[in-house]
Amino acid sequence: MWSFRVEGKPSVIALGGAPLHEKPYTLKSIIKALELGASAIYLTVYLTKDEIPIALPTDDLSKVYGVEGKVSSLNVGEVRNYALKVGGEVLLIGDVVKVVKGKAKLVIGLGHEDLKSLTRVLDVVQSSNYIENSGIVIHEPMSAKAVRDKYKGVKVILYLSNPYPNLAAIKRLGINAILMPYSLIRSRVVKEAHARGIEVAAMTVNDPAVYVRLVSLGVDAIVTERPEIAREAEGLI
Repeated sequence: MWSFRVEGKPSVIALGGAPLHEKPYTLKSIIKALELGASAIYLTVYLTKDEIPIALPTDDLSKVYGVEGKVSSLNVGEVRNYALKVGGEVLLIGDVVKVVKGKAKLVIGLGHEDLKSLTRVLDVVQSSNYIENSGIVIHEPMSAKAVRDKYKGVKVILYLSNPYPNLAAIKRLGINAILMPYSLIRSRVVKEAHARGIEVAAMTVNDPAVYVRLVSLGVDAIVTERPEIAREAEGLI
């Protein structure tokens, strides 16, 4: 199982690419994030009507392409047509893998967490031969079993909003890492998680000073919209 840490240092996981430099959720934005030092890319994925996983920050197309509708109500061709009209693109998992392969890990969040979305997304990752370099973020702990039973090698990451999680139960479910809002992370939780072999990631961290504090707590990964944050923080350490 791959580790968040790279050469002993916490991963910088770029949320949607490099949104302060390029339009988020585009290949250009992902390439820029890699140039700025990201060691992983985090994308939220939704299924179209014809069950094609596409990466978008929201399923509300009015916020992305200026048209009414949800991703789930249109097939991928229809979504692509709307994207082209505003100079956008439809970001498919296979295209992302081609860009990040050999350079970064891929972390996927599900816009709607259900068994169909979970299996369809991971099937596509597996068919792209990137399952052992990918992580899936779940909100329901019991989803871990569905992942573990079918997809060997994928990192299972549980999103938590509880500052005092039951880490013993989480470990028993076969979960590899927890992801929490950075403001909820405490030293005690990090230490207990590590003692149980569970990694800890924080989101969304855009302040270099906060990054430094979390590194001092032993956090293993930082989800950020600023993939250059580790470089910016060097002068603060």
